[in-house]
Amino acid sequence: MLRNLLPPDPLNVFQKYWQGSKNLWRKRLLILVIALIIFLALVHASVRYIVWPRIEKSKPAIEQLLSKRLGTDVSIDSLQVSWDGLRPQFSIEGLRFSSDNKAPAPLQIKKIHGELSLVSFYYLEPYFHKLYVEDAQIQIKRSTDGAIRIAGILIKNDSDDFSTGNWLFAQNDIQIINTQINLQDYQGKALNTDIKLAEFHLTNGIRKHDALIQAQTPWNDGALELNAHFIHRFGGQAGNWRDWAGEFAWNFSGLQFQKVIQDFDVPLHLLSGNISSKGHISLDSGRPDGGQMTFIADQFRLQLSKEDAAIEFGRLETELTQESDGKFL
Repeated sequence: MLRNLLPPDPLNVFQKYWQGSKNLWRKRLLILVIALIIFLALVHASVRYIVWPRIEKSKPAIEQLLSKRLGTDVSIDSLQVSWDGLRPQFSIEGLRFSSDNKAPAPLQIKKIHGELSLVSFYYLEPYFHKLYVEDAQIQIKRSTDGAIRIAGILIKNDSDDFSTGNWLFAQNDIQIINTQINLQDYQGKALNTDIKLAEFHLTNGIRKHDALIQAQTPWNDGALELNAHFIHRFGGQAGNWRDWAGEFAWNFSGLQFQKVIQDFDVPLHLLSGNISSKGHISLDSGRPDGGQMTFIADQFRLQLSKEDAAIEFGRLETELTQESDGKFL
């Protein structure tokens, strides 16, 4: 219909103009893509062959930069860097965070190596594709005013600030082996004890998170194991547990109530005995959504106050099942 209404000559001119315009924009787009590829290649080559190798020779500058960024004195015995494929690698021996006084260093790591994620250069913050830590000593301290410091670094204690957790769950793969955690708590009862972390392994996807913790505490004779497989909801924050949905499992044995009440404030007059437990529970938006658990207690004694009679069991075995029906648990 349009071809019949328009004269032949104007129609041919319009078609030639349209085809020429399309070719022109295709050329511009192709030039833009080629220029972007060349730019990215030059940036990658500069970082890989010029910037990254100099880091190994600039250990004092790295120590000074980390000290200023973390707010503590950082020292490194040995630093080596390399490049494998698309990702830069590093290996550090003798990493220490020094305290101002004569107290033991809040962080000592014998060996740490890993691969940086390329997004680190975009955010100018450390993001790891792989991080492996071996033979470490870490101090976690809570002062009387409630301030929490991990390895001497002040952690924000705002209930609505999940930046630390968001950063942790943004790392691709973190594995920590044979670590001793010195736990100091000066709120309530003064607590100063060590927890041996046999293994901590965390793998993260875009929304999927898997975690394994194996530890030995001063409060139980056996081992403690925690497993977690969960995702965080769309639009939520990975560091906010209220946005989690998944399954969490535990297994521990020989937890001694006498040792627990020595270090923690418990609103009971008497609590003694040993307890072991194994189970799993599902969470949906931070709420329990089904689970099963078993508790076994030996020589269990419980007394709420001096006026109440004590409840005693030679052996107590309990199996619990948790179910949800709407908002009802």
